[in-house]
Amino acid sequence: MRRFVIALTVFGAAAGAAAQTPVDTFDFRDASLPDTEARMRACLGRPEWDAKRTLEGARNMGVSSETRLTGAPAVIATQRGRWACVQRTQAGFPVWPVEALDNIATLKGVDPQALRAWQLALLAQVRASGHALGLVKWPKGNAHEIEIDVQPGSALYAKWHSRDLAAGSYDEGAYSTVLDGTGLKSISSTQIGGSTWYSVVPPRAVMWPVVDNFPVLPGTSETTAERLAGTSWSRDKDRMKLEADGRMTLTAAIPRTGTWRVVAPGVLQLSWSDQAYETLRLTSDGSQLAGIRRRTQPGRDDDPAREWQNGSVFELVRTTQPATTTALPPPTVAASTPVTSSPARLPVTSAVAQRIALMLRFERDLKGVGTPDDAEALLAAPGRALWSAERVQAFNSTPPDLEASEAIALISVNKRLADQFVPYLKTATKAFEGDPLRYGEAYLNLTDLLMRSMATNVQLLKRALAKNPGNDTSGQAAASVLLMQSSLQTFMRGRQQELPRFIGPIQAQAAARLQMLREDFPEAAQPLDVPAR
Repeated sequence: MRRFVIALTVFGAAAGAAAQTPVDTFDFRDASLPDTEARMRACLGRPEWDAKRTLEGARNMGVSSETRLTGAPAVIATQRGRWACVQRTQAGFPVWPVEALDNIATLKGVDPQALRAWQLALLAQVRASGHALGLVKWPKGNAHEIEIDVQPGSALYAKWHSRDLAAGSYDEGAYSTVLDGTGLKSISSTQIGGSTWYSVVPPRAVMWPVVDNFPVLPGTSETTAERLAGTSWSRDKDRMKLEADGRMTLTAAIPRTGTWRVVAPGVLQLSWSDQAYETLRLTSDGSQLAGIRRRTQPGRDDDPAREWQNGSVFELVRTTQPATTTALPPPTVAASTPVTSSPARLPVTSAVAQRIALMLRFERDLKGVGTPDDAEALLAAPGRALWSAERVQAFNSTPPDLEASEAIALISVNKRLADQFVPYLKTATKAFEGDPLRYGEAYLNLTDLLMRSMATNVQLLKRALAKNPGNDTSGQAAASVLLMQSSLQTFMRGRQQELPRFIGPIQAQAAARLQMLREDFPEAAQPLDVPAR
């Protein structure tokens, strides 16, 4: 393949700025870190400068701003609760990283080294004069002109214009930076023409780290789940309510449901029924929520990030105070005994609320057990209490009938809990294989919890399908039922076969639990070819 040839003639004044070599990416940091104010003063070279106002603005998730002090060697740029220190030349022009050009011109099919050299040449022009002019030549002689103007004093904003030039209509020598060669497939820009100042920060530069689908945000207050339960939050005509049982509802043009939980002081994680994940945090005054939404699918087929985040989705204001609720009592911890009977069925609403509360409590308790790969943690006091027979018994009841939103809330919490629970189950399985006597009880209780969780999902979905056979999502739900029911029955057959491996009284418990599972969840345990009632 013929390599690209770069013709570079940089303005002479750029030599003075050449020492400030650009890096690849913007260095956006979390504005809530305790050393942020000191770092901001160091960025601007003003040890005595009062950074409180800039710091407060930086921690606001919905605000983008810049702080420029006369004669300062840098500009503080803030966006989505993060901030970056962008250096400036003595002439006052920004020292942009290479990714600042991504919004201006994205070239595909270009040799990476040739492209980088061309980008560095454009950035050198920006540092020298706040203006850059470059040319990209197509293989057949046509060309594409790109012109950049920096907003005076700004580190984030610029105007850029581009136009296509026919072969023979331009003077290549008039351009100081030229990219010429074969292989170029496409050129794209977020803005072509116009006179508006646009941000040069690409969306991925201000994306927050993601763990378990949730963007990671730190807390800003000591608000707990109990003080948030029952509160309502509004934005324009939208209203979101955090139910005391862990469910949430959004009243808007397109209503939504999901579940919420507090993962740290002042930090909420929302899991919506449409597979969107959001992290919200309280502002310092405790009356406003702001945060990041993440969608698991890319916005475009060629999106390398495979995710999408938006820092201005939520700017919600508290409209009600916490409701007066009675917290559910924690499960009783006692010596494990064989379970011989199922608890009485509860009314639908209270059963849904109690089951979600049990799962959320179970999720919180997992944090006190120890690392998932530590087998001894399964037998230590917190672990033994967590996988007790009483915990398994508490998971026996399933609402006889419920609304679609309640089923979605239950299944959403179940899935989230399973994601954190499975690593412990893997450890228990391996430990049981090595020492059935020592780890038999922990393995039995852990596997029973998993099977009951799966049986709940199967039974609820089968009932929902029978109640709403014409729903738009019935085909997808039916496939989910088939997959989960098949997996559950595989587990149940495996339990029947491994009964001889349990030693002493644990064997009787295992047999009784298996029979009870069939009785408590008849629709989940029945053969796959039997329709739902």
